[in-house]
Amino acid sequence: MNGYIKLNKNEAYVSIPVKKEKTVPVKVELTGGVFSTEDAVISLTQESVKIYGEIELIDSIEKIVIPIDERTFDFRNTIRVTKYMSSLLPAGVDNVNGDVSITAVIGIPGLTKKNIYIKAGDIAVLQLEGNPQATVKSGITFCVIGFRDVIRELDSSDITASIDAAAVSVDSEGKKTAEIVFGFSDDITGVYVYGTYEVEVKN
Repeated sequence: MNGYIKLNKNEAYVSIPVKKEKTVPVKVELTGGVFSTEDAVISLTQESVKIYGEIELIDSIEKIVIPIDERTFDFRNTIRVTKYMSSLLPAGVDNVNGDVSITAVIGIPGLTKKNIYIKAGDIAVLQLEGNPQATVKSGITFCVIGFRDVIRELDSSDITASIDAAAVSVDSEGKKTAEIVFGFSDDITGVYVYGTYEVEVKN
């Protein structure tokens, strides 16, 4: 007899399950806009996960995504990223496999680095009219990472640098600094500034 149908002398009851299991693949997505997963060599401790939950919610899930912002890593070396499964699943979805975490090992072949110096006068200062004027006191050397053929030809003329005068920080000794925002010419791809950089400013 069908387990979802219950009979008595006068009535029949039909029970419809509202939850289901489903196996979905696990995928890494590079979110920094510098590289694609086609550029990378990726291995996972699990290629798929069996999930369980409300039918409508489970049907809406096609894959489990591990997001990686490649700009936050030195991808000249292979990296390992471990995520707790609970952080990757929506509320109301259970991990049937029972594994607490999943690890992605990611490498991007053919990368190298270059240190580039940019002069103080080439760092733009964004400031609103009427606000205190800010001036960058000195230039800075920063690290860029990218494909060898791009890095080989790259120099400071391909890069923009700016600070926001409204976002100047002052430490306990009165030293004023601002974080630099970098950009690349439209034709430059496959390269990024690694790390965060600040310059000292004066009013």
